[in-house]
Amino acid sequence: MPSWTRSLNLSYNRLSEIDPAAFEDLTNLQEVYLNSNELTAVPSLGAASMHVVSLFLQHNKILSVDGSQLKSYLSLEVLDLSSNNITEIRSSCFPNGLRVRELNLASNRISILESGAFDGLSRSLLTLRLSKNRITQLPVKAFKLPRLTQLDLNRNRIRLIEGLTFQGLDSLEFC
Repeated sequence: MPSWTRSLNLSYNRLSEIDPAAFEDLTNLQEVYLNSNELTAVPSLGAASMHVVSLFLQHNKILSVDGSQLKSYLSLEVLDLSSNNITEIRSSCFPNGLRVRELNLASNRISILESGAFDGLSRSLLTLRLSKNRITQLPVKAFKLPRLTQLDLNRNRIRLIEGLTFQGLDSLEFC
């Protein structure tokens, strides 16, 4: 593949894992589409990871988000993990330093949303989609995201919203 490749679409295959060496020479890669495969974790793209701006992983079999898997994505702004099998979002999922502006976690099986889970994205996150999950309660200060403009929580099982849950959402326009 030419080193100047900027966008790569490997959607609708049967990929269960990715060899990072396959992306070694793709230093200009900015968009990666791996939708509708059989991936069980966020893949490493080796050295190419640091240049990827948009990573689309919807309709895979991803069970969890591990912060160590995302650390190499230094330029990442759009992360789509919708329609996977993610059950919980912990405070270790999104490490400090990521520049993600749009995060889509819709249509998963998320039932546990840990307080401070998105704190690592507080300087960059503008859009957060958590619709169609199994969230039953929103912890205190769940969203300390001063730049967030859109928060989607529809079609969950929310029964309890604790006080101060939405404190820190100073820029919110749509909820």
